[in-house]
Amino acid sequence: MPIRIFSVFTLSLILLLCSASCTRLPSNNSGINPDTLEALSLEELLAVQVTGKYKGAGIYQSPEAPVDKQTVNFAVLMPLGSFPKYSASLFAAADLAAERINASGGINGKRVAILRVDITDSRSSAVKLAQQVVTEYQISALFGPGATDEVMAVMKKVSIPLNIPLVTVSASSNRLAELSPQALFWRMSPSNEQQASTIVEYLKQRNKGERIALVSGKGIYGQELASSIRQALPNSQFKEFKYSSLVNLKRLNVQKDLLSIKKFKPDTIIFSLHSNIIESYLTELEKAWSESLPILISGDVLIKADKNRVVNYKRVANCLNIVMNDDSLPQKIKIELHKKFNYELFGSDAAYIYDGILLMAQAIELQQITQRPLTDIIYTLTAGNQLFNGLEAEQARSQLRGMPMLRYVGASGPIRFDDKGNNNFAKVNIEKYWGNQSEDCY
Repeated sequence: MPIRIFSVFTLSLILLLCSASCTRLPSNNSGINPDTLEALSLEELLAVQVTGKYKGAGIYQSPEAPVDKQTVNFAVLMPLGSFPKYSASLFAAADLAAERINASGGINGKRVAILRVDITDSRSSAVKLAQQVVTEYQISALFGPGATDEVMAVMKKVSIPLNIPLVTVSASSNRLAELSPQALFWRMSPSNEQQASTIVEYLKQRNKGERIALVSGKGIYGQELASSIRQALPNSQFKEFKYSSLVNLKRLNVQKDLLSIKKFKPDTIIFSLHSNIIESYLTELEKAWSESLPILISGDVLIKADKNRVVNYKRVANCLNIVMNDDSLPQKIKIELHKKFNYELFGSDAAYIYDGILLMAQAIELQQITQRPLTDIIYTLTAGNQLFNGLEAEQARSQLRGMPMLRYVGASGPIRFDDKGNNNFAKVNIEKYWGNQSEDCY
């Protein structure tokens, strides 16, 4: 799943979002913090005038869950420098989960500490910093990164060779679950196959999907989504056009392709273009298509737009459907996260990391007690009938005895992992791009 795009803020705002006090850890692990901007407390940051852009790429910790010689350390890898609000919301949710675990006794009496790793949305940075944080801080589990390419690189070069659990909250590639049968890998969000299944079911309910035009990206997401849809609809007719995320559609004549699609007379057009170019393509579609529009569905490369937003494809936007994770979040969790960061950006990925950290902490604790494989324990924690309420973690953990078969329900709803680490209960919705569409487009 591509990371949702947000504006890059100046250093002062990003550091403010990083945490109530985002302290950069010295590489020598000496415990002495340098007199740098990254080491300033919130109060100090508010008194400092900062200009320029944050350069990112570093390992930080929150004073709410600091590292020491006795802690069990989890690392959250996110592109704070590139997507500050998104990343900060996940750091906040991770902190909240750690607080719940520590308030209920930690992991067999040891406190959980959260390390924040700013990978600046880069594969090489993700691998380098994952290696560093694992080596220097004896990490027990990794969470993130956000994009499939980065998760794959970290799995191949860090988590699989070193046998460290990795939980991703947003990477959707089917391939991740197939990299290694021994991988300690779990995916909280829907896979590309799950997204494709939701699209196919949506079309079947509307008696559509006999003739489908696939406007696909050449990346992993676009190709896996298209392939899964083809496999699920073997009797449908398809016409596919593939575009690289690197092209500038204004310089590429897509009108010829659009004419070919019109001649094909599809009842459905499915877009899985990279988020860099999909809006440019929709603009070209608006210019080319004056006839009645077929069903339009975009994969998880767009976020729901406000009706008041100005776009160059208003007619298309009014008929466009988009694949979305369920962005609902329990009000109680929203309130607690809002206390940490005074803004509203707490959706499904924040819920997923909260649940992932709770589950991993519980699994590691039980592994230490029972010596059972972690994969078996995680399955046991999500595949049973006895409710484990992740929203009331302290009470739920205090009531645990032995090794019951649990049914985990948390901030993101019910979770159940299969033997490949996929969350079978991950929620996928198809919603209107503009929420208050008034006309029937089809």
